[in-house]
This record gives sequence, structure tokens and C-alpha cells, in this order.
Amino acid sequence: LGEKPSNGKIRPFSGQNHFLGLELAYRNRNSNGTDVIKIDGTAGLRVTESALLLGQFFSDIGVRKENKTITNDHINRYGNVKLQLSGIVQATKTTSVQIGAYAGVYTEITENRFRDYQGVTLSLWKGF
Repeated sequence: LGEKPSNGKIRPFSGQNHFLGLELAYRNRNSNGTDVIKIDGTAGLRVTESALLLGQFFSDIGVRKENKTITNDHINRYGNVKLQLSGIVQATKTTSVQIGAYAGVYTEITENRFRDYQGVTLSLWKGF
């Protein structure tokens, strides 16, 4: 899966110091709800043997279904875009800690109300 540097920790991505990832998904709702397209992306940069910086975006985009009877037009307006920046430090051979911050840069969910939000994230990664 990866190479082992001199400190014995596993280094993923076959020795590369950077990577890009893109994920696409489509959620089909059988009810009179809005289908959703999800587009997520991640860019990573290894700054030391045990530290990685991540820039990420997560988005949900509502898709209007013209052939369905929808009584409330606000159900058709749905969108969310979140940006996140975080750092990951590999503490042991199989354990890493991630800390970061995120912000919603666009949100439209109900009744044409826009809400922004922000927060922090703390994660423990355990390899096995």
C-alpha cells in the first residue's frame, strides 16, 4: 500500500507527497423529494513524513424532478457547499490525529433561506 520511511511508519500514496481525489454520487429519491448530486473533492499535501495537510470541499445539489407532483416549490431548491481545511499528524504506526475547521459557503435548504455555518473537527484515525 505504501512505502516505509526510516521511522517505520507506513507512508501511503506510494511515496508521493501530494494527491487529488474527486467523488461523484447521485441520490435518487423515490418519493416526491428532490434527487441530489453529490460532488466532493480532496487535495492533500504531505509536509513532513508524519504530517499531511488536506483541503476539501463537499457539495450537495438538488435536482428538480419535473415529472413528479410537488406541492411545495421549496423542496426543489436544495444546495449545500462546505469547505474544510485540516491537518493530520501520524502519532504511531497505526494512529493519526486530524484537526481542522470548516465553513458552509452556500446553503439553501428550506423556503429560500440561506444559512452559513462553521465549526471545528477533531478525528482519530486508526489503521488496522
